[in-house]
Amino acid sequence: MKKSTPYLFKVQLKKAFLVAGLATGFFTSLVTSQHTFANSKVTHDELAVSQAPAQYKVAIVIDDIGYRYTDKHALSLPGNITYSVLPHTPYGKKLAKTAYEQQDDVILHIPMESQSRTDLGPGALTKDMTKRAIHESLENSYREIPFAIGINNHMGSYLTQSVSHMAWTMNFLKRNNLFFLDSKTSAHSKAAEIAKHLGVPVQERRVFLDNQLTDTYISQQFKTLISVAKKHQTAIAIAHPHPETVKVLTKLIPTLASHQIELVPLSSLYDSPLVRRKIAPKDKVKVASQKVIRKEVGMAVVNDAEPKEEPLKFETQIETQIEIEEVQQSFIAPPPIKLDVKLLEL
Repeated sequence: MKKSTPYLFKVQLKKAFLVAGLATGFFTSLVTSQHTFANSKVTHDELAVSQAPAQYKVAIVIDDIGYRYTDKHALSLPGNITYSVLPHTPYGKKLAKTAYEQQDDVILHIPMESQSRTDLGPGALTKDMTKRAIHESLENSYREIPFAIGINNHMGSYLTQSVSHMAWTMNFLKRNNLFFLDSKTSAHSKAAEIAKHLGVPVQERRVFLDNQLTDTYISQQFKTLISVAKKHQTAIAIAHPHPETVKVLTKLIPTLASHQIELVPLSSLYDSPLVRRKIAPKDKVKVASQKVIRKEVGMAVVNDAEPKEEPLKFETQIETQIEIEEVQQSFIAPPPIKLDVKLLEL
């Protein structure tokens, strides 16, 4: 039976609408795909930037570990943190061992006499000590934490200006293949120059992060650290295990990657074959994951009951605020030092 003209017209019209609809859908899909691709390209580019190889390196050293049980919280900071442990303190040895087992650098934080003559606590080096007394004190501190790979000074604005005492200290470090980090608590410190004279690997602190315990101050100092690293390629910062510091650094450390800055162990900034990281015999990936888990679930690093803390007997601040400000504003090289040949003897 022959179809009528109106019927055929309707069929042709439906076909036309169908074709038009398909074409419209294809065009819309194409535009959407291109838009999605463009967006994904932007995302990919941004990701590429964030994953770009680091151009700069920073090390962050947490000083004053050992007197407070709550210092354990600093061990959950993300990344390659270096821990500087005060010798012969209630929690120093235990926390040092934990840091060592999670593959972090551990150094000794040796108290040294300051301009203010503040009480220093055990393991301290003072101006009235002989070479033999200096070596015996350092030996006792090192024996307690034998996996330490170097030392830095706790306070020390007075002793680090003494050529003889710094030479005796460097003698000990050289004999034991240890490095020195000058905390730079005095702009007149002679420690770095003497270390170089004696062939001891040495670096200097550039930024103190937490002289004031406020989010604003610590964040500003962290920006300073980034600026110094970009200017000098590397930078070393010192901070302390205060709750305020741990909180802010936990938030800020992951932002270093966006500046193409890598957080590295302190030992990696020493360009010397004498520096060898003393790695605990554990799987690195496993240890790193354990560190993250501790941070996320708030696990205690030291698994015993938290004791009631007594007021500290010894001052554990870096120096007076005046001395710190002087140091931060001055990195002028000291005049050349003339060393007595006898001081070079090990």
